[in-house]
Amino acid sequence: MSNKKLFQSFISFSVGPIGAALINFLTIPLTTWLVSPEEYGKTSIFLLCQTFATAIIFLGLDHSFMREYNNSLKKNQLLINCLIYPFALSILISIILIIFNQYFSVLIFGEGTTLIVYLLAIWLPFMTIERFLLLNIRMEEKGLVFSIFNILIKFFILLFTLLFLLLIARSFTMIVAATVFAQIAVDIILLFYVLKKTRIKSIRIKFFSFDKKYIFNLLAYGLPFVPTAFLMWLLTSTDRIFLQKMTNFHELGIYFAAIKVIGVITIFRDIFTNFWLPVAFRWKNEKVKEKEFENINHLVTIIMTLVFLLILSFKELFVVILSAKYQEITTLLPLLIIYPVMYTISEATGLGIQFSRKTKYNVMISTIVVIINIILNLIFIKSFGAFGAAMSIAVTYILYFWIKTIISRKLWYKFDIKFYIFYTIFIVIIALGNIFFGNNTLAYIFNAVMLIILSLVNVKYLQKIYTLIVSYFNRVKIIKSLDK
Repeated sequence: MSNKKLFQSFISFSVGPIGAALINFLTIPLTTWLVSPEEYGKTSIFLLCQTFATAIIFLGLDHSFMREYNNSLKKNQLLINCLIYPFALSILISIILIIFNQYFSVLIFGEGTTLIVYLLAIWLPFMTIERFLLLNIRMEEKGLVFSIFNILIKFFILLFTLLFLLLIARSFTMIVAATVFAQIAVDIILLFYVLKKTRIKSIRIKFFSFDKKYIFNLLAYGLPFVPTAFLMWLLTSTDRIFLQKMTNFHELGIYFAAIKVIGVITIFRDIFTNFWLPVAFRWKNEKVKEKEFENINHLVTIIMTLVFLLILSFKELFVVILSAKYQEITTLLPLLIIYPVMYTISEATGLGIQFSRKTKYNVMISTIVVIINIILNLIFIKSFGAFGAAMSIAVTYILYFWIKTIISRKLWYKFDIKFYIFYTIFIVIIALGNIFFGNNTLAYIFNAVMLIILSLVNVKYLQKIYTLIVSYFNRVKIIKSLDK
């Protein structure tokens, strides 16, 4: 694939995360202005339950689907083989949740909010279908279609949240209900689209005639991702669980609001992973030179560092958007943003693990960092509350990046790590500087100086980005003039 085509694919996959993030950026302040930090904190507990369920339900077959897609001649059959078992498991878990709704309600929230459990049970089968159908569109590299559905999901959530909070009640229950019903509505549209376009409905599904060896191979690759997904859930959830148990829902609400704010930077994470993983697997099959992978990895590192710096330069703006009740988030952001930055870079440098099919290393890496994260949370949250949780997540993801990168380097090829040492130190300095200077004028001067240093160090890469952008828009102009 030429640089121009690669850039066009990148643009099409960028539309969704950017559009979805802009809509989400409207949803967050609408929610925070209408509900208290305490109610907002309870919402995060429901989302933890949802991510826990998906860590188990998918059986790692979503990863198997991505890994085998470019090797499979019968792609619809691959989709069905990967989808059917997670879907059956989601139905089973939903039935268990409905039967024991009172027990799960008390276990999760400590009170009889059975409606929340029913909502989760209804959502799970739809969420499972959505995951695999969107993966199918993504692996086809239909970036624009993939983007449209991501935007639709966020738009429906915004619309339903506003209606539910204003017309029914200003509570976390209504936020959850709005999210569930909005997502189900889009999932139904998505299902009809895929059935029409791929004609999956014409495929005869015989449950007892599936290729058992084929399914075994899919599970052999995918199942190691289940403990990994569970451990990653622990990694991203321990802070909120400990905050709920060791502090209060107010602290949790402030922390969760800060987590939602860093969704701005997760746009770039989502753009990269949605666009890059299908391309990376195809490049591997096409035996593209390792230098090309390294160029992408360096470019991603520079862009994520730049975004990190720019967001911290305007962190006070988020308080204005969220309302004064959430002023404390400015002290959390410099540390919390390290998480999506280091995670995104690790997705680039860690490809060696997936290429080698040695997914057992993901379990080992996740186990190590989860243990470290739990220890850090126990130490820091008791003394520093939400700030302690932010400290824990920052340290944990720096370690996660380095462990994953070093293992990938051994399994793949010995790429230069001096580049990543420099950027790790650079990111930590930016975070510490913003914490030390706070929100005064010195913080803006500090960020400006760091931006100049970043630009000077990466003149070559910045010129390359500029050239790609200019060539893309010139091509668009030429196409438009020909159409006329």
